[in-house]
Amino acid sequence: ILFLRPVKEPTAWQTMFRSHHAGVHAIWLAAAAAASAGHATPTATSDSGRASGLNSTNSSATSPVIEWVSAPVRPGELLLVNGGGLATVATAQMTWVDPKTGENVTKIGKIVGSPSQGTLTVEVPADAPFGPFALRLTDSTGLSSFPFPVNHPEIWWFIGDHGNMSTPGGWLRVFGKNFFLEQDPTAAATAARAAKAAAAAGDYLAAHAISAGRQAQASPEQLGVVTLRLSPINSVNAATAAPVLVTAPSSDVTTEFSAFFPLPSGLPEGEYTAEVQGNLPGSNFVPVTFIQSPMPSFPDVVPRNTVVVKAQARWPSNVFPVAAQALLPPASSFADDAVAAAFDSAEKNGGGVVLFQPGRFYLSKPLLVPDKVVVRGHGQALTALYFASVGNRSEDAPTAYLIAKGAELTPNEVGYTSWRLESLSIYVSGAHNDVISVTNTTTGFEMRNVTVRANALFASPHSVGVGGHGAMPWQPSPMTAADGRYIGPVVRVHGTNFVIEGCDLYGTTDVIETQNNFNGSHPSYTGDVGTAWTQVHGAWWGRIANNKLYNAAGCSHRMNNWNQILFENNTAIGVGPVAMGQALGTGPVGSVSAHIFHARNTVQFVWGNDREVMTLDDAGGCYLGPVTVTNGTTLTLQWDPIPGGHETGTGFAPLPKGPFATNGWAGAEVVVINGTGAGQTRRVTLPGLRWNYTSSNRTWMIDRPFTVPLAADSWVEIQPYRGRIHFLDNTYVDTGAVQLYGHVSEVIMAGNTGERMVGFMMWGQWRGFFHPEANSSLLGGSFGVGANPNIKVLILNNRHTDQGITNFEGQEVDSPGDGQSSWWTPDKIHNCPFTVRDSPYGNRGGLRPGLPYPNLPDAKPTISMNSLAVLRGNSIDAAGSIWIGWYASGVIVESNLLDGGDDGVIVSNTTLDGITVRGNLARAPANF
Repeated sequence: ILFLRPVKEPTAWQTMFRSHHAGVHAIWLAAAAAASAGHATPTATSDSGRASGLNSTNSSATSPVIEWVSAPVRPGELLLVNGGGLATVATAQMTWVDPKTGENVTKIGKIVGSPSQGTLTVEVPADAPFGPFALRLTDSTGLSSFPFPVNHPEIWWFIGDHGNMSTPGGWLRVFGKNFFLEQDPTAAATAARAAKAAAAAGDYLAAHAISAGRQAQASPEQLGVVTLRLSPINSVNAATAAPVLVTAPSSDVTTEFSAFFPLPSGLPEGEYTAEVQGNLPGSNFVPVTFIQSPMPSFPDVVPRNTVVVKAQARWPSNVFPVAAQALLPPASSFADDAVAAAFDSAEKNGGGVVLFQPGRFYLSKPLLVPDKVVVRGHGQALTALYFASVGNRSEDAPTAYLIAKGAELTPNEVGYTSWRLESLSIYVSGAHNDVISVTNTTTGFEMRNVTVRANALFASPHSVGVGGHGAMPWQPSPMTAADGRYIGPVVRVHGTNFVIEGCDLYGTTDVIETQNNFNGSHPSYTGDVGTAWTQVHGAWWGRIANNKLYNAAGCSHRMNNWNQILFENNTAIGVGPVAMGQALGTGPVGSVSAHIFHARNTVQFVWGNDREVMTLDDAGGCYLGPVTVTNGTTLTLQWDPIPGGHETGTGFAPLPKGPFATNGWAGAEVVVINGTGAGQTRRVTLPGLRWNYTSSNRTWMIDRPFTVPLAADSWVEIQPYRGRIHFLDNTYVDTGAVQLYGHVSEVIMAGNTGERMVGFMMWGQWRGFFHPEANSSLLGGSFGVGANPNIKVLILNNRHTDQGITNFEGQEVDSPGDGQSSWWTPDKIHNCPFTVRDSPYGNRGGLRPGLPYPNLPDAKPTISMNSLAVLRGNSIDAAGSIWIGWYASGVIVESNLLDGGDDGVIVSNTTLDGITVRGNLARAPANF
């Protein structure tokens, strides 16, 4: 937004501009007074669109620039700053608003260590007020940055009680950082225990009410409230209508990282702009906006900056009952005909309730559910559906046992449908494809209080194999249709606006899955396999809460291409020796998995596959290299991008194909991985690589200009976007690691507990590099898909209580590359539950000096796979260490407690710059 406003000096102008991932922060820039105030005049762009100074030396003075800070931060703690021109910063000025006087309070922070051009660490004074403040950096010549907001709310995404909409009397939840801040970060969790039980039961309104009682007992100075301001924009009286204010006290669902707002029942329907203000004095109202990822119904990548309030449409309430069978019938008397008749009547009625009476229903055919139909029983203990077994050949099974009508054959051509499933039990024995399939054309699906028991090996002598997706021993590749023995998930969920709540689900392989199927070979698509693309684009705007998930093999939930998803208060237990953990990825054809809130879940017994309890795989990339032009939101690559990967054109990269993927790499992320501007990330709004491309296109559009202009030494990676993800207050018992394996940006892991688990790991990946225009062969690593870094990660207040699982074979312990968190010195193996480390593949860390490739940077290895991270307030109860190694850069390790007498914090000599370690306490074990 540009505002031009005349002032006393006729040549002066003011602009209000600062676009940030958190929203739009209003910062006034006074160009006419720049010289007298000690600011540099903003750099202009030439007529050709090339930013001044790119691929050349800019002789004009440049002030420090701030792009990102590691908030939240409290007095006495360290703040990590990313930006440009930071190497010569001499002063860090911080300004608060005194809550009692309204006057400014200014403090000078201490610069810690040696800043680099892109990274600086500063200590917040211990005697400073706690709350939001403005940070201004001044270099040795007197040039200053513009003030940057710290500890103000930062909006990552939001969701309503009906997914992408809220209803009058419903709720709106907002996620990000810095909502409800307290001096003691554990105080909110301690004081909100009464509300936690209500939230765990899914009653968020009750949790809010309990917290409001706590709020009434405290003064605003002690706690305050988070405030939502809604302003109507499309009603007749929008111009004069007063904004609606909704408050949120601290609770289990209103914390540092999220805010829950119950909406008034009388709130008029319509579209609103929304702003959120934090709980502490001085907090600004920040616009609620984020970059929405492409969806089948809306493939463009645009800001979502309004909240829609709309009453949920009423479905027909007519009931079409189905009477239960008394005994197990012969094949001639299955309940199929009676069920089909009920569904047919409901469809002719335009929807309704197909009500299964108490009893058993034996079925030999799938249930094809018409639009706006509720499939309901009389309770999980009273109504049970039994589907006939097809033995051990899933090719003899239907696409799914419950699926929208028409989607079993041509899912792309069904049109958009909605349906519900509730209050009954489902039993499947023998091989199967999907038990319940929610296709991409679904715009509303609710599944509540449903029990499923899907055992593909029921009464079978076979045992589950150790394949990556829960393969059977007779099938080498579970994602192919070889011999028709693929085993599908309990619920395959795609589409938008879905809820899975209060269910009890058991599966032989994956329980809840959004797994891509990019080649049409999946046997669950028995019709036109060319339309199987409908399943490759993931799930949007969903809530999975308060469920019990049991997986014998495979994953309890596989989160490929999830966007705007709540996964909370679930219990996931592996019930087989090869049960896998959870996977969050973008798969072979997707470009985005983002805006995920994974909180207050319990996961136990994950020892299968690579043993990780949570991993982020399949990142890939289509470009690693320099740029020639950046002009605003236009980015021109120096070399051609390569679809599918740098080495062979396949790799793990998303292939830009499919009827819903005409924008190809839209929504992906551009990461500046080294050189000038390193650490900046932007979203792709219009890619050069498109589904129907005939030749590679070097011109790409991004969502906003780079704060720090790129230069000749700047290299970027274009890769799938996996970002703005929370892992909060989860409990992991008898599992492998929670590992950020592959590319992620802006991830928070906070308040988690690990019991007999490996640990918590940042694990950015160097995956090798090849490009013909770089005159290089494959440069180290594997797959050839370039850099997959971890960037902007906060690991806060987690607890590791016991020794983790290790594969000891009598001679050696598994390497960290096999899912462990260990480090070796000649005298011992160090257990490291908290780890920041690069890939074990190839040359670990990217470009090494002296390589004979003339077009590659020939300097120290400047590509960091793990950067801009804070590890603070974590504890290790058993013997263990924190390990920072293998080309990490810009990392703060402070105020962690390490009991058990291991080695404290280990910093490898292969790290780059900006590693700050202080205030960690390593205590020796007690003598018994």
